[in-house]
Amino acid sequence: MSRTLELLEHLARLKDDGILSEEEFQSEKDKLLAGGEPPQTLPTRRQPAHKREWLKTLTIGFSVAVVLIILGAVLWIPVHPEVTPSASLTNTLTPPQSSTPRVASSVRGIRIATLTELPVVRPRTVIPEYCATRHTTPTTSVGRFVSQRGWHVTSEGSLGAYEAVAFVRTFEPGTSGVCSPVDGNVAIFRGGALIAIVYASGDTRSSIGRLQSFPNIPFLRIWDGTGISPPLADLRLDSAGIVVGRVAAFDVVCGGGARVPNIFGQPIERARVALRRAGWRPVNAGVSDEPGGREGELRANGIVEAEACAGTGYGQCTFNYDDARDNSLRVITVGDVVDYETTCN
Repeated sequence: MSRTLELLEHLARLKDDGILSEEEFQSEKDKLLAGGEPPQTLPTRRQPAHKREWLKTLTIGFSVAVVLIILGAVLWIPVHPEVTPSASLTNTLTPPQSSTPRVASSVRGIRIATLTELPVVRPRTVIPEYCATRHTTPTTSVGRFVSQRGWHVTSEGSLGAYEAVAFVRTFEPGTSGVCSPVDGNVAIFRGGALIAIVYASGDTRSSIGRLQSFPNIPFLRIWDGTGISPPLADLRLDSAGIVVGRVAAFDVVCGGGARVPNIFGQPIERARVALRRAGWRPVNAGVSDEPGGREGELRANGIVEAEACAGTGYGQCTFNYDDARDNSLRVITVGDVVDYETTCN
């Protein structure tokens, strides 16, 4: 999907530069949106013959204008050249409309753009059985629409008046139960109509995998879907439109009775300090059954809340905390913190 969007952007620039005619642009765009195989290369910037003629004409016109201005100044004859407004630039993906909200991203490698036509995947890719649990049967009309276009829906959510659907082309199986999403995106709809798409650009190794909703909190969290990496971004609304921003400084959980600070990507030694400041207390796991294991080493170094660590694969560890209201928090690390789970009292 990200390859298709980048090619659409490149086609639009080639048309604006006069390298592609309107007919050539529409033909190539229709091929991409119909699910055709994207070309590996596209024409690079060059100066076509008709553009050189245009520059020649512009030079002659400029010279004539200079002569007229000089004559006007000498003869005190005011010169009033005709001014023709230039055509407004169009969006590279969708013609701008007054009803289209502003979209923006402040997260490196994660982009958002307006889009009204969702490309079709032909043929529909079969997800390997190893990764079959990573996608879901859509429950909304917009989710079913995405599925009918040949994509695999992984999650759905709402954002104010908007509906969002996370979807992928397929998953690639890896080791230790990891499945990596391929061509992951988030489609945003309003009133059943597609208006925007969130996708990972070519300059990042991340790929969007799923969305996470929070009860009574107006944003959606975007994850890469592998389960071994922290979240990518938060999708929010502001006064002007839809924004992809950094993960929030803290999450409100347990009906507003507790807060979890943003500890994603931090080593547990640093994360536990932030958790204590937020009111979370380490739960002593006791003496390790395997003192020579990773959890035994952690407890011996004072991290008494270390519950267990996997001895193989990515070495996932879990750590337990509670607060004064008997809410529970489990932190998951793969090297650094990648996720957490809460159990509310």
